[in-house]
Formats: sequence, C-alpha cells, structure tokens
Amino acid sequence: MDANLGDRLPTVGDVDHLPVTGAILRESMRLYPPAWAIGRRAVADLEADGFPIPSGSVVVASPWLLHHDPRWWPEPSDFRLDRFTEEAVAARPRHAYLPFGGGPRMCIGEGFALLEATLLLATIARRWRFELDPTQQVALQPVVTLRPRFGMRMRAIRR
Repeated sequence: MDANLGDRLPTVGDVDHLPVTGAILRESMRLYPPAWAIGRRAVADLEADGFPIPSGSVVVASPWLLHHDPRWWPEPSDFRLDRFTEEAVAARPRHAYLPFGGGPRMCIGEGFALLEATLLLATIARRWRFELDPTQQVALQPVVTLRPRFGMRMRAIRR
C-alpha cells in the first residue's frame, strides 16, 4: 500500500492497485460475514440433495458455514490473503463466497461497500495499526448481523 500511495490519500482510481487491502477485506468477511444467515421462502416445490422442500418453506443459507467449509477453504479458520488472488477466486465455485448474498436478491450495494471499505482501510492503515486489547474477551453474537458480543477494544498505534 505504501508503495502505491506514498504520502497521499487513496482515491477511487487507486482501488485496483490495492490488491492486499482488498484481500484483507474479503478474507475478513469470509471469516466473519456480516450476514451470517440468509433466509428465503421457496416459491415452488423443489428438491435439494434429495430432500424435498415444499413451496412456502423457509430455507436458510449460512454464509458462515459456507465460508468455513474445508472443501472450498483449506484450513478454514486461518486468515490467509492468498485465498483472494485471481487464480484462487477462479478455481472456486462462484457461490462458495457470498458475504453480500447471491443470485437475484444479492445486495445491490456490494460494489459501493467494497469501494468505500477499501478506501477507508487504506486511509486508516497509512497512519495507524491496531492491536487487540489483551484484556478483551472475544466472542461472537450472531443476531441479525454477526457482531462481537463484548465489543472489540483495540489499541491504535501510530505507524
């Protein structure tokens, strides 16, 4: 990032030149997808893997489970940026990663959210790094969105 930006703030034109920043965001959302479960109502009778799903049934897909499936994510609990190289993305099934949902009802704000998050992370990381407060208890709270149960106290350290 420093090599791409120098001392200036990032702009929209820089986003494609910040692949590590983008990989950090994507891997973070793989491990902790904001929408950890997505419900849909079946509009017709169907079958999935031999199981009948009657019309009107609520079907729940879990990005959390999918994003931790070792078929698509070796060592699924590890934070690994190499999962988001062009080659790695092309080798995975399209819907093995869906922090914004998938299909016709996927979040229309995905592109803007990733653009905004990349610029924000690159801007902050130019001057700061963060360390988890050693007294912080880390636990998840899966409500409508996935969030830290006890907050996430961090120490900001100037670079």
